[in-house]
Amino acid sequence: MAPENQLHLTSHHRLPLAAEAARRQSWSNTNWKTRRPAVQLHHHQYQAPQTGNPVAPSQRLILLTSQICQKVGKHLGMRSATRNPNTSSLAPASGNCYSGATVHLAAASTSVTCGQPLEHYLRSTKHVTPVCRQLSGRVNRALETSLQATCCCLQAYCLPVLNHMGVMTYVKRTFFSHQRDILLPAIQGVWTQQQAAHIAMLQTEGRPLVLGGDGRADSPGHCAKFGTYTTMELESNVVLDLQLVQSNECGGSYHMELEGLKRMVAFFEDILEIGTLVTDRHRQIAKWIRENMPYTKHLYDIWHVAKSVGKKLKAICKLKGCEDLKAWQQSIINNLYWAVVSSTQDDAELIVDKWKSAERHVLNLHRGHGGKFPTCAHKRLQGRAHKKKWIKPSSLSAVKLEKLVTDKMLCKDIGKLSAVHQTSKVEGFHSLILQFAPKSYVYSYTAMLCRTLLAGLHYNENASRHTATTKAGEQRFKIRYPKYKAGGHVVKKILVEATFSYVDDLMREVVDLCKAPSADRPVQLEEPPTLSSAMEKPDKAEAIKAHASRFKTK
Repeated sequence: MAPENQLHLTSHHRLPLAAEAARRQSWSNTNWKTRRPAVQLHHHQYQAPQTGNPVAPSQRLILLTSQICQKVGKHLGMRSATRNPNTSSLAPASGNCYSGATVHLAAASTSVTCGQPLEHYLRSTKHVTPVCRQLSGRVNRALETSLQATCCCLQAYCLPVLNHMGVMTYVKRTFFSHQRDILLPAIQGVWTQQQAAHIAMLQTEGRPLVLGGDGRADSPGHCAKFGTYTTMELESNVVLDLQLVQSNECGGSYHMELEGLKRMVAFFEDILEIGTLVTDRHRQIAKWIRENMPYTKHLYDIWHVAKSVGKKLKAICKLKGCEDLKAWQQSIINNLYWAVVSSTQDDAELIVDKWKSAERHVLNLHRGHGGKFPTCAHKRLQGRAHKKKWIKPSSLSAVKLEKLVTDKMLCKDIGKLSAVHQTSKVEGFHSLILQFAPKSYVYSYTAMLCRTLLAGLHYNENASRHTATTKAGEQRFKIRYPKYKAGGHVVKKILVEATFSYVDDLMREVVDLCKAPSADRPVQLEEPPTLSSAMEKPDKAEAIKAHASRFKTK
C-alpha cells in the first residue's frame, strides 16, 4: 500500500483546472530565500486511487512528470532505465547497484511531498531497488548517507534542482565531509592496490625498467601551485607512479619537476631497477641524473627537440632574405626523425652526422658530407623532389641554417635522442588529467592528488584499447585539422569505447570504508603547509584603516 502522504496520478487521474491554477500561482509567489511555495494547495481533497484515503489539504505537493524525472536522473548519474508497461513507471536496467546508481527518485506516476528528507525516498520500497534495500539494511547510517552523497554526486546540478522542488537535502559541508572521510581515501586505497599489482608483475618479469617521465603544472604560466611528475613504464604502457609536489616544498614552481623525479627515484630504489629513463631536455634533470644515476641510460624524447628546432626554423624564415628556406622546414624536421630512427641507439656519432647532412642537402650537395655519413642515402632525385628550389651557397639562409644545424649543444642532445621509446604517451596522459582536474579550477592538495590518481586508474584500464572496426571488419579512422598544422591534416585511429571497471573497485572500497569503524579508517594524508602560511597576517581592522584607493573617489 502506498503511504498516505504520496499522491499517485495516472493518465485517468489528473488535477482539475482550479488546482492546476493554484499550483502555478504557488510557484509564482515562491519565497526564493527559502525556496518554498508561499501558497499551499488546499483547494480540493483528492483520493489516492489505490487506497482511497484522502490527502491532507495542508500538504504541499510537487508533481514530477516523467520528463523531469529523466532529467534529474541524468544529472544523478542513473544508469539506463526501461519503462514498465504495467506500472507506467521507470524500471532500472540490469547491473550493479552500488551507491544507488539505479535508485528511483520519482516515477511518472508518483509525486514527492515538500519537506520530506531525501532519506525517506531512499528507504522507500517504492523507490529503491531490492539490491539497494538489502545493502541499506546491512550497513549503518553512515552508508545510507554515503548512498545519498554518491547518488547526488553532481553538487552543482542536483542540489539546486532538488531545493527548487522543495525536497530536503544535505548541505555542502556534509557533502565535502563524506568526500574527505570516505571518497578520497577510497581512491588512494584502490590506486595503492593496483600499483602494487603492477609492481609485482614487473618484479616477476625481472627486467630493468624503461621509464618515461615528465612534469605537469596545475595552471598555465610559471607560478603554478602544484606540480605532478608522472612515471610511466613505456614497454607495458602503465602509469606506475604519480608524485604531487607543492611549490613551497622545493623553493618555487621551477624546481617542482626535479623534486618529483627525486621522489620517484627514491620510491623505486629498493623495489625495481631503472634501466632507461626517457625525459625532455630539462637541464636540471639532466644534471641530476648524470650525477646521481650513473648506471641509468638517460635519453631524450624526439618530439621535444623537433619542436624546438621547428620554432627556430620558423623564426629564421621570417627574416628578410630567408624566405626561400620556408619550403625546407618540414624536410629538415623529417630528416631529424629519420637520422634517429634509422640508426642504432648507441651510435650517437652516426646520428649527428646524418642530422648535419641536411645543411648540405638543401644546397644540392649530396656527397662529401664527412664523418660516418659521407653520402646522402636517397636515390637520384626526380619529379617534385628535384624541382624544389635549392638554397644558394653563402646566402643568408645558408648561413643561418648552418649555424642552427651545427650548434654544439643541439648536436650533443641529438646524439642522446631515443629511437624506440618516446614520452608521447605521458603527454597523452597529461591531457587526460584535464578531464579530472581542469587547470581552470583550484583544488586542495589531497583533492588534486586523488583526482590525478583517478586519472591514472582510468588510463591504466583503457591504455590498451584496440582500433574500432566497421561491420565489414575494416579499421576506422578520422581526420583532424589541428591548429599547429596551419591547414594540414592528421589521421587518427578511432578506438573502441572506454570501460570503467575501476569504478566498481572504488564502490567496493567505499562500502568497506563505510562498514569499518571510524578508528579503523585510513589516516588522512598529511598535507604540506599552504602558500600563505609563511606570510605575516595583519590585523583586519588595521588593514581596512590603512587601505586607500589609487583613484579619486567622489
